[in-house]
Amino acid sequence: MAAAAPSAYHGDMELRQLRYFLAAAEEENFNRAAARLNVAQPALSRQIANLEAELGLRLFDRVRRRVRLTRAGRAYAEEVRQVMRDLGRANEGVKRSPTRETGALRLAVHDPAARSVQVLELLNAFRESHPEVEVRLFVMTSADQRKSLRTGEIDAGFCYRATEQAADIDYVDLVTSDVVAALPPAHPLARKPTIMLRDLADERFVWCAHAQARGYYERLISAFHAGGVAPSVFQEATSEIAVLHLVCAGFGVGLVSDFECRHAPSELAIRRVADLSAPFHLSLISLRRDLTSAVQELKSFISEVAATPAPSQELTSPAH
Repeated sequence: MAAAAPSAYHGDMELRQLRYFLAAAEEENFNRAAARLNVAQPALSRQIANLEAELGLRLFDRVRRRVRLTRAGRAYAEEVRQVMRDLGRANEGVKRSPTRETGALRLAVHDPAARSVQVLELLNAFRESHPEVEVRLFVMTSADQRKSLRTGEIDAGFCYRATEQAADIDYVDLVTSDVVAALPPAHPLARKPTIMLRDLADERFVWCAHAQARGYYERLISAFHAGGVAPSVFQEATSEIAVLHLVCAGFGVGLVSDFECRHAPSELAIRRVADLSAPFHLSLISLRRDLTSAVQELKSFISEVAATPAPSQELTSPAH
């Protein structure tokens, strides 16, 4: 039965000794191996002799001016080559994903969330409790966050979503919001504490532009149709802040999130629509696999915050 190959993971040997050994094995000459490695030949010979002494094996047969691997040396060379391949893959992995070693966290934030007092306070609290994590912020739409997460450009993000969830993405919900109606101060419906979809059947609406908030827009249209109302969108706006100001100027009735109505002009009337619901969530998103330690720390931190009732919610809503 053939003897087992000596392990390349043996004792306290140095990586330098393994490199010297492989060079000598490939060159079959200590002088050429030393020149290849740009070291003195006696130093190379000494390191290989130390390696053989530590292993308790003769790795080379010395034949005149050449050296040849012994049977044990050939087996050991295969072990060492595998070690070097593993080391190369490890080095490449670190280069492709530097944040795993540096503790950096590439975090995307949807633009309205970046203006949110709650999100900013949460990020400040995380940075204070985890000073070893370098947080790098990027402003992205929710759709762009999901793409960048999958391509590895970001590690996590604060993303707005409805009820759908992607199979490869993990969600930690922070806040849930729903839509409300914003009415001009002199509007007849402003006198009613609660309104119904049928009350809005003949109204002209100011909504966020379809191109800016496609999913949000389509969910509202579907909710109206389910209630037997075909909404007439008279004016589109680039954000819910703009919607509120256009309503104030008399352009129509606005539909905005209850996040945003907290910042509505005081003269507007904000009313619930009893039979209209199109909730969405502000969530921390990350891939379900291959998480960095920084993302795991942030997820745990967010989960603790989300589990603690807050006295008030002051989040802005998705603009796009």
